[in-house]
Amino acid sequence: MTETQSVIDILERASRELTTIISYDEAMRTNPSRGEQLTAIVEQLALARHKRLSLARRIERLASRA
Repeated sequence: MTETQSVIDILERASRELTTIISYDEAMRTNPSRGEQLTAIVEQLALARHKRLSLARRIERLASRA
């Protein structure tokens, strides 16, 4: 869980920083690869969040059996 949360934190920070850079720099705004990078980060973030939720549910099920 800790490792997954670390990945989520990194991806959230990268997303915020890239969004800020894009909003302040006209050349970055018109560069389609920056949008693709941001989309990729958002997708990875969604996967990491899903993994964290899945792990939490698995832990809850195991704890309820004990």
